[in-house]
Amino acid sequence: MNWALLRVWQTSSFSCLMPNVPPTQEDLSYVVHFRKTCQRYQIDFAKADQDERNFVIHMAEKTFFQKRA
Repeated sequence: MNWALLRVWQTSSFSCLMPNVPPTQEDLSYVVHFRKTCQRYQIDFAKADQDERNFVIHMAEKTFFQKRA
């Protein structure tokens, strides 16, 4: 997973982290999948504690990469 992309989602600002690199289609697909995973488990990532964040990241990566395989 592109960890910078996750940071981008957290800050909601592509320009602050990757000013000259547009996101790939896979990056955008992951962000959509990540947000759906947060909704599925009813976790507001911005307000979540570290355990909740780790759980959502783990589940999103696990299910996203299973779909891609």
